Amino acid sequence: MEESEITMDEGGQWLWELGQNNPMLEKLSIAADGLEEDNVVDPLLSVVQRCKFLTALKVREIEIEKFREVLKSCSMPMEELGVGCYSMLDDHRILATSLLPWVSKLKILDLKFALLSAEGQCELLSYCHSLEELEVGIAISDCYILIYISCYCLRPSVI
Repeated sequence: MEESEITMDEGGQWLWELGQNNPMLEKLSIAADGLEEDNVVDPLLSVVQRCKFLTALKVREIEIEKFREVLKSCSMPMEELGVGCYSMLDDHRILATSLLPWVSKLKILDLKFALLSAEGQCELLSYCHSLEELEVGIAISDCYILIYISCYCLRPSVI
């Protein structure tokens, strides 16, 4: 489903059925599919609870507290995470610190849809001790690249 687009979201029923019928699912990317947040949280909870081998999850436009509930329900630690979370408080530090319990074992972190400042992203990255690859948006300036390079132990080759 990566890079596909759902033209008509029918309440997330297909996502619920995906989890029910594919318990061996290892990767799920619904970051670019146009799903409404109200229709995705409950089915997504069902998917992560049912799919015991899920180690890669990419989402877009989901409130951070709801996403934390999803991550708490995962059976396996995430190795790949794509986040597009936001906070009703509009505080980027809350976004970064809210994800800290789940990022220590990440190998791939996709921040293309993240609503974090570069400093917030660096705060998050400082806890990603196993990170091998970082995916960021296409349009980042030189000053942001310098900030990323200065983060924890990232090498320019993984950005």
